[in-house]
Amino acid sequence: MHSPVAEGECTTCHNPHSSANKNLLIQPTSGGPSENLCLTCHDTGVQVAAKGSRHAALDLGCDTCHVTHKTGDAGQQEFAFHLSASVPDLCLTCHDAAGPEIKKAHANQPITKTNCTSCHNPHAGESAKLTYGFAHPPFAERQCDACHEAPKDNKIALVEGGGRALCYLCHDAIQSQIASAKQVHGVFKQADTCTNCHSPHATAYPQHLKQPLVALCESCHAQQAEQQTTKKFLHPPAFQAGCTVCHEPHASDYAGRLRAGINELCMSCHASDAQGEASSDPKNLVLFGGTVRLPGDYLASVKRLPLRKGAVAGHPMANHPVEGKADPSNPEKPLTCVACHNPHAGNGSQRMFVTETRSSSPLCIRCHK
Repeated sequence: MHSPVAEGECTTCHNPHSSANKNLLIQPTSGGPSENLCLTCHDTGVQVAAKGSRHAALDLGCDTCHVTHKTGDAGQQEFAFHLSASVPDLCLTCHDAAGPEIKKAHANQPITKTNCTSCHNPHAGESAKLTYGFAHPPFAERQCDACHEAPKDNKIALVEGGGRALCYLCHDAIQSQIASAKQVHGVFKQADTCTNCHSPHATAYPQHLKQPLVALCESCHAQQAEQQTTKKFLHPPAFQAGCTVCHEPHASDYAGRLRAGINELCMSCHASDAQGEASSDPKNLVLFGGTVRLPGDYLASVKRLPLRKGAVAGHPMANHPVEGKADPSNPEKPLTCVACHNPHAGNGSQRMFVTETRSSSPLCIRCHK
């Protein structure tokens, strides 16, 4: 439900006494930012990239595509965005899928059942034709035949029948990684496709992800995320920079698909001598052989420990071991950073003790009874 409606704030949009606009609206729903009622809350389509594009329908007014009071299942795009019809039916009220220009642009592939907004921003795009800013190279270079065959029975056809076999034609390094790794992402056992996570055409997110990184991971790991995000203190790499700072998204030789052993992973940011790896771009902080790139000043806000990389003792006091011994509270596991600290979130302290306490005393007593 549209927020002002849900909150009962009708006068946010309507003049209760009189107005020169339809439905007693305070302002019309078309025109520029200073006169469009919708743009007093939304800035969609106002700022267009220098080499970008803008949907002409914006000039006709927001109610060309949206119904202000429409309610329904927010899990469906039509209701989530208050659309007057579902996609692609809404798009096809203006755009003729059988028109020669559109057919040529889409390599004569049948598109009447596709989701137009998976490639095109309905308001303004970072590139021409409302396309998103991160485009898969074959799509960006109009090399449709790299992935598509001619339509069959009026259906879209893919080379190699689609699935991961098609993606592996170019991404053989990922194929090798998955084949040789000890820990493989479960999604590869559930479906023979990379498009669960990645758009094969264009997207608004790096690595051609279909959603922002954290949201994408949470779409499958919702229960784990809920258990963590309800806590008071959140570890920034997990819920801000993104899960793949620490976890390999495809496969790894480490438990939990970590990018390195637990202590090596933690010390890549928290060691006193942590500084990232050599990079040709000073704007980026590079970690783990270039597989992780963060803002260049990222480590400036990270809590540093009085430990150098590879240290086996020295935290939380000089001779205290940090690895190379069994965890006294769980002798079946080695002593690592996560024996004492939750790597995702915690309640008692910013130090995110596994005991969920503000004081470290309950944590120490687990071993030093």
